[in-house]
Amino acid sequence: MMHFMKSVAAILALACVTAVGPVYAGAHEGGGAETDALIAELRDQIQNSRTELIEANLTLTSEQKKDFWPLYEKYHGERSKLIDRRLDLLKKFRDESVGITAKDAEDILKEAIKIEKDLVDLKDNYRNNFVKVLLPRGALRYYQIENKIEATMNFDIARVVPLQPK
Repeated sequence: MMHFMKSVAAILALACVTAVGPVYAGAHEGGGAETDALIAELRDQIQNSRTELIEANLTLTSEQKKDFWPLYEKYHGERSKLIDRRLDLLKKFRDESVGITAKDAEDILKEAIKIEKDLVDLKDNYRNNFVKVLLPRGALRYYQIENKIEATMNFDIARVVPLQPK
């Protein structure tokens, strides 16, 4: 487990140093296309790191590899759509946070919670498929790996997104 955490830290630290620092600065300067490009770059780096982390920490047989990676790609294709919705919502918040109305704030909050529910539903919908391919213990390990990566990403997003002004 310690090896996994060191791997996560090393890979994501590299991504953070190259992308999150400028994104953080851009978030306070109005953001715009430059910030959006940096977010896209960070996302690509994390996705590449995600695959490497999964390969390094999930021991798969030849048969499991054959079934796992197409399932993984399908799952992450659907997950990416939800993450795009989240990023669009964050951009909307970034662009409107200073002059946000009570209605806008409520709409953003509702959409953020809906996206979180949709992510949980997606994980649950794919759970049985991952259990079939990886068996229960392997599926549990895979979800743990995903959760650790997601927690690290959420931490970085939290550093970038400012609090709603009082």
